[in-house]
Amino acid sequence: CLLVYFFVAPPANATISGVDLGMTQYSLAFTQETDSFVEGQQIRVYVSVGNFGDQDGSGEVFIYRDAQLIGTSPVSVKAKGVEDEVFADFVVPEHDFRMYFELKGITPEDQNASNNQLLAPLYKIDQDTDNDGIGNRTDVDDDNDGLNDEAELPLGTDPLNKDTDNDGVIDSLDAHQGLATQVLG
Repeated sequence: CLLVYFFVAPPANATISGVDLGMTQYSLAFTQETDSFVEGQQIRVYVSVGNFGDQDGSGEVFIYRDAQLIGTSPVSVKAKGVEDEVFADFVVPEHDFRMYFELKGITPEDQNASNNQLLAPLYKIDQDTDNDGIGNRTDVDDDNDGLNDEAELPLGTDPLNKDTDNDGVIDSLDAHQGLATQVLG
């Protein structure tokens, strides 16, 4: 069970006495837009850790994709200093996913634990049926058979299967030669 703490950053002029390492919803970034994740892609996620306190601090960031630990990295942040950014690489799964980040082992002791965890929103993924690196939502030919997906439906062929009738001839050649077969349902 994941515990989620929601954090509101202190006002710019407010300072916590002691160490206050933390993350906010603005701490998270990916190597690409979050609305274009395609299953199987290698992605890098970044998270920035700030120090809202008046004392230098260090700790370790644990990075999870769903419940799977995908990386850990030490951080060291000066009091009211520049954020320390860490990253981890992962492969986009076949299902929608979440990222979770947790700060641990903070020294000296963190005076505000409410900003030591960050749960990202649910990210929707796009499948790539033909493994061409283009997600099905934007790919006009999901099975890479040479027929536009919209053209396959009137022909009775499957836009996700390049050889709908399993005769060893891709659908575009079947259709071009007038040999498209009726799909058995």
